[in-house]
Amino acid sequence: MKKIISFWKNQSKNGNIYYSGKLGELDLIGFENNQKKNPKEPDIIFYLKEDKPTNKKDINEEIQNDDVFAEYGEQVEITDDMLE
Repeated sequence: MKKIISFWKNQSKNGNIYYSGKLGELDLIGFENNQKKNPKEPDIIFYLKEDKPTNKKDINEEIQNDDVFAEYGEQVEITDDMLE
């Protein structure tokens, strides 16, 4: 087995758990799927961290426009404290 990526478990100031790691030049951030209603839904959803948008509205628009997991459950609003 070949290791390709490692993630670190983090906790935001508000107590939210998230995971961060790098895959080559890509910065990734993952959030536990707390709205899971079906066991086939993913436990953690990862996002590509890009240049930090200027406000929460921009973050949510980016995620809604690029949510490859949208078919698996409800959209989770990402807040600034989750990205710290």
